[in-house]
Amino acid sequence: MLEANQLTYRRGEQLILKNVRLSLAPSTLLHITGPNGAGKTTLLKLLVGILSWQEGAFLWENRIHSPHHPDYLSQVLYLGHHNGLKLTLSPLENLKWLLEFQNEFDKPRVLSLLTEMDLSEVRHSPLENLSKGQQSRVALIRLKAQKRRLWILDEPFTYLDNMAKYKLQTWCVEHLLGGGSILLASHTPLLLDKANIHQNIHQQTLCLETPCGE
Repeated sequence: MLEANQLTYRRGEQLILKNVRLSLAPSTLLHITGPNGAGKTTLLKLLVGILSWQEGAFLWENRIHSPHHPDYLSQVLYLGHHNGLKLTLSPLENLKWLLEFQNEFDKPRVLSLLTEMDLSEVRHSPLENLSKGQQSRVALIRLKAQKRRLWILDEPFTYLDNMAKYKLQTWCVEHLLGGGSILLASHTPLLLDKANIHQNIHQQTLCLETPCGE
């Protein structure tokens, strides 16, 4: 599904990542770990084309060699530190704006997801009036509102309360059981119980060490 070999990235004269290798198959969770500054976010940005590596190779489904290829990007959903939401818009307006851009806005579905994330009562409130946790929950709704095979998630548990963490865990397991894959950079692991692992879900870990320049 996704392979990356010998990825090396420098920021100016500083070597951030060196010879990183990963392989991700369907129904697989790859948990990227490491201390702050080890390059976890940088690696994810390389894999969605926000940054460009100086050395290395990328392969999607044995035929696509660039993260900028539209056939790859159409199958990927990236949620990073910046959630891409507009503070002056409400949760419903934000989701409509994001999803209509790709002809994926289904209002009844979105309203149902807002209720599931306990956001129904604030669906018309400007995002700037919501807590960080509520804003994060709005962004996470994209995972269920958009059909993507690969989820690339950067610290998605930040700001979430226990209810929302449980909901995200549940959504991730459902995605994996459906044949999707997840790249997760997080200090909080995604807990997969033995029953789920026995249902052909696979879990891997890629540990990035202390930044190369230190």
